[in-house]
Amino acid sequence: MIADTLHDSLVRAQDADADLALLRAALAIPSVTGNETLFARFLEGQLAELGLKTRCDKFAGDRENVWAVAPGDRPNLMILGHTDTVHVRGWEDHWHDDPRHDPFAAVIKDGSVWARGASDLKGGICAAIAGYRMLKKMALNPGSGLTFAFIGDEESGEPGSCHWPTLDTVSLLR
Repeated sequence: MIADTLHDSLVRAQDADADLALLRAALAIPSVTGNETLFARFLEGQLAELGLKTRCDKFAGDRENVWAVAPGDRPNLMILGHTDTVHVRGWEDHWHDDPRHDPFAAVIKDGSVWARGASDLKGGICAAIAGYRMLKKMALNPGSGLTFAFIGDEESGEPGSCHWPTLDTVSLLR
């Protein structure tokens, strides 16, 4: 059956160790709202290593959003994620005698990775990057163009969500 063959191929192509290393490296970078730039730069590097054309754009002072494009012949699919996390006030007090006391340590406990942003949304961003890496490894072309947009302060009306690239910026990426 074709589905079983595709599934088996995907399982063989996944590099679980690299995926976990990517996630743990991302989680180790504090990116509490207002301080996302180091994480945006990390993501830009990861995307550039995959051969994507990348760009960081400043918003609200020195904060940065990151964009990456894989051109395609059919309509474009945008994968969007936010780079900021909520504060860590109270984290260390809550976990004071537990291996999870450091909010950026990405501790593995009971089969789960624990850190600020693990599920909102660094895990999702890393899954998108790992998925694209797997497609490249398998030489699978999605056909459509892909745009990765990782922005800070994404809520409606907030500074990061109000700063989208101009048509000139988009054309530079293609």
